[in-house]
Amino acid sequence: MRIEEEPHFGVILKEPRFADVFNSLAEDLARRVAAVADPDQQARVFLGQLARWQKFLSASHDGLGDEAQRGLWGELHFLRAHLLPGLGPEAVSGWRGGEGAHQDFQFASGAAEVKTTLAKPPQVVRITSERQLDDAGWRTLCLHVVVLEAREGSGETLPDLVAALRGALAGEGAAAEALEDGLIAYGYHDAHAGRYAERGYRVRREATFRVRRGFPRLVEKNLPAGIGDVSYGLAVAALDPFSLETAVAVARLRPSPL
Repeated sequence: MRIEEEPHFGVILKEPRFADVFNSLAEDLARRVAAVADPDQQARVFLGQLARWQKFLSASHDGLGDEAQRGLWGELHFLRAHLLPGLGPEAVSGWRGGEGAHQDFQFASGAAEVKTTLAKPPQVVRITSERQLDDAGWRTLCLHVVVLEAREGSGETLPDLVAALRGALAGEGAAAEALEDGLIAYGYHDAHAGRYAERGYRVRREATFRVRRGFPRLVEKNLPAGIGDVSYGLAVAALDPFSLETAVAVARLRPSPL
């Protein structure tokens, strides 16, 4: 399009009922384009971020379901409570929860998978693939389990936790942008925040386990030929022999000095 005879690229709202989402989309695109000066790079940033939004909007018309909300809450809690204090703001760049990666957090030195479960015995977490607990190629692979109690009208809601993280990363530039990218990839959007505001969560217990030889798991190399796309329940009570202090696990994720 041309505005005052100058070429521009932009987005146009055609359906007024989506104005709230559109406003956030437009603000996000404008902020990201303004952060770069080169016109060609601006065009790449614009198109790349617009593609992310298209993916989000095609999958997230009604927001996140209960299980996805809990999963996102658990990952963000792990980020805020453990990774940021241990690794600093750059830890956000390792968040892969919404990208379909095998582990929720991936770094050059290791990976961590976060599982969230409700405080109802027996506590079982769902492993969604034969690659999720496969430590091949990782110096360290950890499983962090967050046992939650869900409460209507009390506890920390998902929007509360998102706001707290945004506040913690204010002024951090790349880390703050990585958080927003991760939220979009996961399917979280502020336009749906009202749907998540009634239910809060409280951490009843959390623990970290080192995935190593003897850990109860199914991995690709041990599956019979023709078997794949494996999903199974893992009893948390069986993991005690592999317990690891969370601070020690996070330190193992820190890149080794050169």
